[in-house]
Amino acid sequence: MKNSTVPLPPELKHLSDEESRPRHIGSGDVARMLEFWGFASNGQQHLKKLVSCGALMPRRIEHQRNLRFCVAALMEYYHKAIGEA
Repeated sequence: MKNSTVPLPPELKHLSDEESRPRHIGSGDVARMLEFWGFASNGQQHLKKLVSCGALMPRRIEHQRNLRFCVAALMEYYHKAIGEA
């Protein structure tokens, strides 16, 4: 499974490079990706549902205001959601 085949919004194109991308991203960026992929019109609400059902696991990182999500897990979720995995 190649993570580079995941479509990304223009402002998040830096996540396509597996070597240089951050390990975790904030909930705002995750919501933006969910909306871009067409999974929801309200990414924040959809993200809350994914967290409550256990599909995505948030992390609280010290000195960060919002929750963080693992980029690799998010890419894996995308592949499962569209039926590639």
